[in-house]
Amino acid sequence: MTTTLTTRLRGLAAALVLGGLLAAAGPAAAGNDSEAQALFKQALNLNTEAQKATAPEDQVRLLREVDALLGRIITDHADTRLGALLVEGKAVGRFSRDDVQARLKEAEAAAGPGATAPQQAAAPEPAPAPAPAPAPAPAPEPAPAPAPVAKAAPAPAPAPAPEPEPAPEPEPEAMSLGMAVAEKLDPNRPLDAELLTWLIHLDEDILTTVPPEVTRKGDDRLTIVLNEVGLPVDVEDYIVLPHLTVTLDRKDATHIALAVDMAPEILMAAGTLRMDRPKLTGLYNLDLKTTVRFDAAFTNIRLEPFAELVAAGEAVRMSIRKVTFVENIDESNAMLDGRGEFALTDLVIDDDDGFRVGIGKVSSGYTLSKIDQRGYKSLVDLFTLAEESGGEAVSPDQILTLLAALKWDGIDSSFVLSNLVFAENDKELFKVGSVTTSFGAANAGGKGSATVALSASGVTLTDAGWADMVAENPDAAAMPQDLVPQDVALKLTLENLPYAELLRATVGKEGPRAEQAISAVLVDHGTRLVASDMALKAPKAAVGGDITVGPITGFSEPPRVDGSLTVHGLDVVLAAVKKVQQPSEDLRQLLSMLLVLNGIGEKMPAGDGLLYRVAYPPGGSVMVNDIPLESLAK
Repeated sequence: MTTTLTTRLRGLAAALVLGGLLAAAGPAAAGNDSEAQALFKQALNLNTEAQKATAPEDQVRLLREVDALLGRIITDHADTRLGALLVEGKAVGRFSRDDVQARLKEAEAAAGPGATAPQQAAAPEPAPAPAPAPAPAPAPEPAPAPAPVAKAAPAPAPAPAPEPEPAPEPEPEAMSLGMAVAEKLDPNRPLDAELLTWLIHLDEDILTTVPPEVTRKGDDRLTIVLNEVGLPVDVEDYIVLPHLTVTLDRKDATHIALAVDMAPEILMAAGTLRMDRPKLTGLYNLDLKTTVRFDAAFTNIRLEPFAELVAAGEAVRMSIRKVTFVENIDESNAMLDGRGEFALTDLVIDDDDGFRVGIGKVSSGYTLSKIDQRGYKSLVDLFTLAEESGGEAVSPDQILTLLAALKWDGIDSSFVLSNLVFAENDKELFKVGSVTTSFGAANAGGKGSATVALSASGVTLTDAGWADMVAENPDAAAMPQDLVPQDVALKLTLENLPYAELLRATVGKEGPRAEQAISAVLVDHGTRLVASDMALKAPKAAVGGDITVGPITGFSEPPRVDGSLTVHGLDVVLAAVKKVQQPSEDLRQLLSMLLVLNGIGEKMPAGDGLLYRVAYPPGGSVMVNDIPLESLAK
């Protein structure tokens, strides 16, 4: 009798997570936990039998044994990883003692009153009383004439013996995927040998229960078939990939093409993730030890929650129209250029409580500009040598020296969320047009800048969302909705940043000596931090400005700070706060601060804005419009 894919994978997931626990614990912990692990495996096997049993009495017997084994782990091995999880009432994968005890209670109810408690041994029956002495036998009478012999009735045919129930399928043994594949490879073949170097870096917690199949076409093509691959997210969660086919094809002396064909479903803790059948392709550069081309697409993704989660009202549903990942590095020139982007479109998540989140697009990308290919390759080889030698053959100073000498023009990355909608029971509560974070580094001759930027635009609290916020925080009722910020922005830039000299200054130095060397370099180059494009905008109020910290004068004392802030609509905010009939203590303190700020603000030449000049001379006090800040605080 075969099990369904979902049933099989659920059992596999528990084994995979258990294997992940053993792999994460390491050899020492594995030795200490061995008895707990053996008890847990025994419990898993009996639990599988209980799931297959059809008679309630059999289910009761098996589940009692499972519960007893888990109880032994808790009592005798509470200091192990498994024991700690069970003591805290947590699940290992989708296997928990609470679930076992709940199913045992259901089975006892189905089996009837006789099964609600373990059966006691039957009391022994009393011994029979001794028989009285026999009376003397009477004299024998003459034997009667024999009666005609009757024809004997045929004996009934024996009942057929019941067919034995099939033995339960053994729980699959989890093994490290990297080790399982490595055992199938031939190190004397060039492509196999290259793959072995990749497998060294594969996470040990990536597991499988099915030995991989490896086929070859000459020395330049290798195909690996993988089934039931488990990726433990943590000790309480997992991802199981039912099938993967990986093909490696050597194109030339420096490139290997990669193609992955996978099953259109992934098993997760919350259910099964289904999609159109995806395919992934890439091109790996052996010299640079990196993927220079990659193209992956997943479409029509939806999460189908498990039936028991739906029945319990704990189901989460998700759908995604498309997920793509594209990478392209131009390696044809001495200076590398490249870009990559991950994009997810039309994500919708909702649960049984009526809460829904929708995101039009999630994207993350990077750009590389003019990175010296020879220097980059030297760094990669140095890091590889360091790893292979356990750090013995390479010193940190050698790595710092190479990094300082590396020529590059720029590195940029970004993360963007677009068109976010939060709703509850079909009522929109909150919307955001976009949220963006970005990082950029520019370099020219070993000196440049680094910038981090954050922004959010189109932030909108609907009438329903506003009502919910006021219900939770009555003070918010004093603030008109048009004072809620809709746009936020901030950019932080380190200017005059001497990348190469900073790295060279730390060669041969550690601790305080390294800090002193870095401080001296920053002072010599006049490095400073600039906070610009600061903005907090609402329909009837706004705050903006720029602040400069530096030039840096060393780590022993704070640098100088100069800048200005502009505020529009402060009078509107004050009027709204003053209308509150019974203000809280927090609102009273806010009002006092706003009144002081309104009084010291300088009227701007045009409009209704107020100007605040901020200054902090080293060794002095923070000044706002030439007034010490401490005099403004309560």
